[in-house]
Amino acid sequence: MSEIFEPEKAPVEPQSDQRPAVIQLLDKIIVFSNSIGSVWVFLLVILVCADAAGRTLSFTGYTAPIKGVIELVEVSIIVIVFTQLADTVRVGRLTRSDGFLSLMLRRSPAFGRILSMAIDLLAFVFLLLILIGAVPLLVDSYQRGYFHGDEGVFTLPDWPGKAVIVYGATLTLLRFLANTYQTAIGPTSQEQ
Repeated sequence: MSEIFEPEKAPVEPQSDQRPAVIQLLDKIIVFSNSIGSVWVFLLVILVCADAAGRTLSFTGYTAPIKGVIELVEVSIIVIVFTQLADTVRVGRLTRSDGFLSLMLRRSPAFGRILSMAIDLLAFVFLLLILIGAVPLLVDSYQRGYFHGDEGVFTLPDWPGKAVIVYGATLTLLRFLANTYQTAIGPTSQEQ
């Protein structure tokens, strides 16, 4: 029987996180927010399946859909997107065409980093514009008591959805700012 000899590997010491504490805290909040979005998706799937079963299965001779599912799904799409958007940016999975950026990072790293920072700053400005528009809508929705649904059947207040937009846009805006900062100071030991 032949045994394969493998040399002993030196123990790998965990690298300490070199990022500033405020960015570490931001990322923990972002990951928690992403988790909330994931749980929300799971609960929404259960709700939709229960509604579908109530609409099709008839043990008593009549169907029983769950009231308000349409409204909850409508609001849930916003909740899911804005609770998970910042984490998508954090892990670098936001859909974008970065072929040119990748080429520039390989051919001219300094120009590529400047271009990357410019893209992140443009995204920051875009999210700032979303916030400038969303905050007054949130305040108005809360003060006037806007709602989704039909009175007497099912109603859902409008302001929590608007609050999630403000929350998610703020986290994402801060993450783009952190990306810009991290690109400006260069790669950390973890990124090398």
